[in-house]
Amino acid sequence: MRPCYQTNECPHDRDLNECEAVGQYNTASKCPSSRSPHALRRGAATKNLNDGMPEEMASDRMDMTPEVLRDHYNAQTEEDKRRLQRRFFEEE
Repeated sequence: MRPCYQTNECPHDRDLNECEAVGQYNTASKCPSSRSPHALRRGAATKNLNDGMPEEMASDRMDMTPEVLRDHYNAQTEEDKRRLQRRFFEEE
């Protein structure tokens, strides 16, 4: 989604009347600030996992199988996973 759709102002100092990203739905990707729904969904899934939500719960919440979550939406780094493991064992 384009930021100007929400704010009616362009963060890139473009004229909204002349911007190629404004107008039709299928041109929104031409905005440098546009993000795809997949990227937003991946970010939400990864945040849930990094916050300690169990994989089964995160996948259920995002209406996907745990396999799809692992294969396509989990962007956790190895450091993220180690940090969660440390936190888990420190809490016990």
